[in-house]
Amino acid sequence: MVPARWKQRSGPFSTALLARPSLAAASWRREGLAVLAWALNQFELPPYDTPVVPPDAAHLSVGFQDPQIARELVARGELRPRAEIDQLATYLTVVSWRLQQFAITPGPMDLAAFLRGFSSFKDTWLDGLRILNGDLAIGAQPISQVSAEEVRLCGSIAIERQIAAYWLQGDDPVYWRCSRLRFYRYVEILILHVFDF
Repeated sequence: MVPARWKQRSGPFSTALLARPSLAAASWRREGLAVLAWALNQFELPPYDTPVVPPDAAHLSVGFQDPQIARELVARGELRPRAEIDQLATYLTVVSWRLQQFAITPGPMDLAAFLRGFSSFKDTWLDGLRILNGDLAIGAQPISQVSAEEVRLCGSIAIERQIAAYWLQGDDPVYWRCSRLRFYRYVEILILHVFDF
């Protein structure tokens, strides 16, 4: 039942919710929930540039509308191995970094060569990425050849999934605070890149 105070404040309940910027932000949390469901072996993540469709697929997989599924998951659920979670976090960091770097310096780059230039480079950094002409691909094109809207969509997906992956790694016991840590990781990576440390 919708609380009366919500109806009084903004008219019909659906209009009040749709008008709130927080609803748009909350709808993106489904991407983070998809990572959590994936970590519990309940959901297969779509590629980094593809949103979770249908939107309720991840939450249904962990029993949000089925108490029996939720009880079974609590009783017998197991997380994927730490190495898989770490690999996902690395993969999402690379995607997010390239998207942020592209926003600062639009244009093509040889992402694969750039990453291989790090002394700590591991081939697994490129696992799961689609690379075209050396650069990150969104859909079937290198990032420099897709629309700004496609780049923004991919960025929103990657950021929300990255928050969940960092939380699973233990960056902070409070889920929403992991987004602050994400910002500091970007700053560190960008400083290392810009100043060539």
